[in-house]
Amino acid sequence: MKLILVSDPHLVKPGEELFGSDPLANFEACIASINREHADADLVVFAGDITNDGEASAYAAAADRLEELVPPYRLIPGNHDERSGFARAFPTSINEDGFAHASLEVDGTRLILLDTLWPGNVAGKLCEKRLAWLDGELAAASDALLVMHHPPFEIGIPSMDDCRLREPVSIYV
Repeated sequence: MKLILVSDPHLVKPGEELFGSDPLANFEACIASINREHADADLVVFAGDITNDGEASAYAAAADRLEELVPPYRLIPGNHDERSGFARAFPTSINEDGFAHASLEVDGTRLILLDTLWPGNVAGKLCEKRLAWLDGELAAASDALLVMHHPPFEIGIPSMDDCRLREPVSIYV
């Protein structure tokens, strides 16, 4: 399996900068690089913080630029994303339960994309509905790779530890 993971593009309104950089130009360069060097990828996963503040025009720019991506892709939200804006820009990413999780087979491996967005919080969280969904997916998989935006446990970097998953996820760690 050739899987490409892209995280934290933090897109803002087109033409604006974020910390002295143009996130949209960086996103375009990322897509061009993937197309040039990894067009044969089985899947590209954009794992959260598609936008920096949920701005509709940033989501629209992302959706527009992703039309140019050669390999197939999937998206999950991060703590800087806003669920309704994400859903408007990427309606096929949202399930009937309102979350952007997905489970798919890629080259014989179950790939589980987990929506850990906890609206209004920097940390991630899994509600009972998402935990039940995850239980079912894990029970059905003999081999699985789990992708999510938030670290599931402390990793020793204080800024990342502050935004990791919160309870009740400890049942999996």
